[in-house]
Amino acid sequence: MRHQKTFVRTPFFRTLLAAAALAALAPQAHAVTYTWDIGYLSAQGLPGSMLAADTLNIGAGNYKYVDSNFATAGTVNWVDTLYFQYGYGINNSGVWNTTADASLANSYAGGSFTNTGTFRKSGGSGSTVIGSSITFNNSGTLDAQTGTIDYASGAATFNAGTQFSGAGINQVSNNASFVGAFGSQNLAWVGGTYTGSGALLNAGSTVNWSVGTLAGDWTVASGATLNLQAGNYKYTNGSLLNQGTVVAYDTLYFQYASPVTNQGIYDFRGDVSLANSYAGGVFSNSGTLRKSAGSGSSAIGSGIAFSNSGVVEVQTGTISFDGGSATFLNGTQFTGAGQVAVTSNASFVGVFTTNSNLSLSGGTFTGGDGSAGAKAVANGNLSWAAGSLAGNWEVAPGRTLTLAAGGAKSVAGSLVNQGTVLATDHLYFQYGVTLNNQGRVILQGDLGLYNGYAGGNVVNTGLLVKSVGAGTSDLSTVSFTNAAGGVVDVRTGTIQLPTDFVNQGTLKGVGAYVTNSLTNAGHVAPGASPGTLTVAANFAQTATGTLDVELQNLGHTDLLAIDGNAALDGTLALACYATCSFAVGDQIVVLDATGTLSGSFASLTLSGFATGAFTVIYDSLDARVLLQVTEATSAVAVPEPGSWLLMALGLVGLGGQARRLRRRSA
Repeated sequence: MRHQKTFVRTPFFRTLLAAAALAALAPQAHAVTYTWDIGYLSAQGLPGSMLAADTLNIGAGNYKYVDSNFATAGTVNWVDTLYFQYGYGINNSGVWNTTADASLANSYAGGSFTNTGTFRKSGGSGSTVIGSSITFNNSGTLDAQTGTIDYASGAATFNAGTQFSGAGINQVSNNASFVGAFGSQNLAWVGGTYTGSGALLNAGSTVNWSVGTLAGDWTVASGATLNLQAGNYKYTNGSLLNQGTVVAYDTLYFQYASPVTNQGIYDFRGDVSLANSYAGGVFSNSGTLRKSAGSGSSAIGSGIAFSNSGVVEVQTGTISFDGGSATFLNGTQFTGAGQVAVTSNASFVGVFTTNSNLSLSGGTFTGGDGSAGAKAVANGNLSWAAGSLAGNWEVAPGRTLTLAAGGAKSVAGSLVNQGTVLATDHLYFQYGVTLNNQGRVILQGDLGLYNGYAGGNVVNTGLLVKSVGAGTSDLSTVSFTNAAGGVVDVRTGTIQLPTDFVNQGTLKGVGAYVTNSLTNAGHVAPGASPGTLTVAANFAQTATGTLDVELQNLGHTDLLAIDGNAALDGTLALACYATCSFAVGDQIVVLDATGTLSGSFASLTLSGFATGAFTVIYDSLDARVLLQVTEATSAVAVPEPGSWLLMALGLVGLGGQARRLRRRSA
């Protein structure tokens, strides 16, 4: 049987109530219900520690003052504000339940409320406020079933084991401390400084952050979510480790070099940024930095030291690295349908990948970290609009570096191209650095490789081609070497070569090469099967040089046109193209100079002919080299697929026949 006790404090009954309070200290054998409607806690006759089976109902109306310490393991139902005095406190290990918008407030010199049980708001659509000067300590459950519990005192501490729950809102609107691991269904930060001491947001939890400052040390666990709500300012001047998800609807401001380490997902849900408030910050990403909303730009601003070894995923709009202190480490991936723009100084260390969405748009881009052998390897397609490449860079095989039209682009370090450099703008060289082209350099316009300051070296062992533009692409202001195995192909317009150029690779095409003198110690191959190549220079071929000429018919043969003198040596190599149909007596001009003709080819070779023989005629009067057909020509037949085996079996005999059919003339 439950006993009902009602205490109403009035001056008339003060002595009587004091006596009742002494009686209440005796052990109770039955659950007791107490009622407090008005007056001071010390005069209510309550036991100092209310048992788990007991109930205290605190009624509406009048003033109620906490002027003594009170502990309860039972149930307290309250509908009206409690006023604390002289630092006294309440310790709840049971259920403390308000069914209305009742609050805890300061009357004089404040007080404290410690909850290790359940602090609940089950009624009222407004706010229950933990007011100024109330020290609130919690390691239990804070259950806002309706309305809002507002921790506004500025002296709230949420210890390990804290659980924020309910369909309503638990709201921190003033300074508060978080110690250890806690869970949250409905916690909102709306003002103040939130200081973490080993603070850990547990898996499955969510916190909504609208305004205020994150201080101390914080961790968002895997499976937990921190939402940066739109509006107002959010600052971090402590450390934040995110292993879960940070959803950013607003910009995060850094203070005092505070670090954010993202091992989970940091998601820009709009055109929001990472910005410096005071003395900057550090953002380290080994997880995913994502932009999933907003068609504009999300900036990593000045004063933010950004370090990345994870994924930068731009699903829409642009993530712009503007701060000048971004470092992209080995394993960095740039993904998504949006764009990544590096608009200020940045470092690239090791191998990074991109799906054609990375743009280098301004600043100095340093490859490697300065240690021996360190370099940046672009294992993906990227665009270079402006700025300088410093340190050591490499374009991986099958990948493309596009020199986009825009600002000046200069190489101030080493660049090894094993993929493709696609130039739609000029490229400048500084400090004597080297571009080693082992892949392809494609000049898509009248574009050149120029001396920016103190020159540079370009060593070509791959392919350099001018594919667009009727004007000139200038290679003359850098030290350009077309080494053995290298091919320069002028498909249109003109390529300006350096003075007194010595070719050790292959010069080919149907445009023109311009210099004062060209010495061929490699191959010169006119045409594009077949066609005319012009050399606007004095031409000399050495004993190691070869002039490669393709022959199809009288209307289609290669021609080397020399605007200057021609001095010959080395090899004239004739190749059958298509049917290569010529009759005895036909004459073919393969070299035509405007100046003098001297010397002769030391040897003549034929390839692809089944029959045919030629005599080389040196016309010194007109400075021409002609071929006189002395045996009708035909091409080597291409076997049907079923004939490959027979051809393989008769390889030795066919080789001997080919040698017998071949003719040589000097």
